Amino acid sequence: MDIQTLSTLPAVMDVGQVAALLHCTSIRVSELVERNELPGSKYGRTLMFETRQLLEFMRARALREIAEREELRRPKSDMALQVEARVDLNTPKPARGRGRPPSVSPFPRATS
Repeated sequence: MDIQTLSTLPAVMDVGQVAALLHCTSIRVSELVERNELPGSKYGRTLMFETRQLLEFMRARALREIAEREELRRPKSDMALQVEARVDLNTPKPARGRGRPPSVSPFPRATS
């Protein structure tokens, strides 16, 4: 989106306009608002978005995601690798099934 398009955005947008801006469906926009992942306000049965607040929110989220990706790319120190190895060894495996050993069957075997 270029600067000229940004300057022509209305001060307040509805769900359809936000969906077009984010390239998704209006149902997806409503879901994001319900999960507090998008700033929006409900007026009666209508969701409304303040454009400036929405753009600031999207910018902050993009910067946070960039920082997370950079953190993942950063090589880990030897100490962090040692701590990870200890945590992996000490983590118990989750129980399987309903507590019954896999070799025990609740049904008797049919004999031929």
